[in-house]
Amino acid sequence: MGSQLYIPTPLLFGAGVSEEWYIRPMPGEKAMLVFSAKPSASEKEYLRLMEIQLQKAGIKSVLFRQIQEEAFDSTVMEGKKVARGQQCDFIIALGNSTVINAGKAIAAIAENEGEWWDYVKLNAGKKRILRNKPLPVIAVPSGFTGFGIHDFCITVHQKTQEKVPFQHSWLFPDLALIDSQRMDISSIVQDGVRILFSSMDSAFSRASNPMGILYAEEVIRNLSIFLPRILKNKSDWEAIEALAFAGVLSELAVGINGHTGQWAIAQALSNAHPEFSWELGMGMISRAYYTRLIGQPKIKERFLQLAGAFGGSNAQEETDFLEAFSSLLQTCQAPDEKMSEYRIVPSEWGDLVDKAMQSMGRLFQNDYIPLDKKDYCEILEESYK
Repeated sequence: MGSQLYIPTPLLFGAGVSEEWYIRPMPGEKAMLVFSAKPSASEKEYLRLMEIQLQKAGIKSVLFRQIQEEAFDSTVMEGKKVARGQQCDFIIALGNSTVINAGKAIAAIAENEGEWWDYVKLNAGKKRILRNKPLPVIAVPSGFTGFGIHDFCITVHQKTQEKVPFQHSWLFPDLALIDSQRMDISSIVQDGVRILFSSMDSAFSRASNPMGILYAEEVIRNLSIFLPRILKNKSDWEAIEALAFAGVLSELAVGINGHTGQWAIAQALSNAHPEFSWELGMGMISRAYYTRLIGQPKIKERFLQLAGAFGGSNAQEETDFLEAFSSLLQTCQAPDEKMSEYRIVPSEWGDLVDKAMQSMGRLFQNDYIPLDKKDYCEILEESYK
């Protein structure tokens, strides 16, 4: 089976790498710092460090502190206005995955005409083609997920609530700076759970290959060892750096394998109920989803391989995988919440699945076995409480 991995982004990884990154050649003379409208205390401190370092490097900067809970198209267009008006020639996106998604979109539309949604290729998008290369982007993640070392960004149409990926080879960052000492550890366990679900999902993609599965397997093994340690001691810097490394491997796994319809459904749940995070959705529907794969040709070996990564060296049945990841979630004190607590009702299933298939239809092609609307409505029903 053929494999392909193309990541042209230079990656600076490790504790303390943010201290001297600014001595590298910069991609421009004036940066727009894309930042959250509601940053954490550690993100504010990281921003101050960046601003000081840019001054030392002789780089002017403009702060764009308007990124909300999603990378909305309206915010992207406001970013374009600021970048052009201030004559910024590169972007530094500092924050979570939403901030980095927004930074990439701003960089692209700042160098092209029209509205951002003109270039989106799904649903309400006009499917225009980018004519000009985006502004250079430096991705500086503040958490353990969403490092942005891939060729796409995810944005949301504020009026229609469509949440869709936009992919282009020009969207690889020009530099990614991943400093585990500067990451926000306040939600480190939640980030670990996100990494786990994302990697597991990619490992069962029909588009997966041995290289991508190997990355996903190593992510699971890493989390199984280090997440429990972080729960006991949030100052365990070896474990924190290991979790940051797992985040990098997870992005590689997803970049190779892709996501499945399971991930699309979880995203659709979150879109319809913004207070309901996608990882909560994954946690609720994953057991029903994976149970549907049990007994399929050639899948047992995959289940046992990943169960072994959780530490289940004696795994013999596919269900051992389900028990292994459930056990890790319990160890990590993942919340046992109910969809009904978020006012999600079964009457939504049909419309929710339709929207997911319309906006993220390609992901459903990655399901290991064909699953249609009826299957997904049943998965949601089985997961509902």
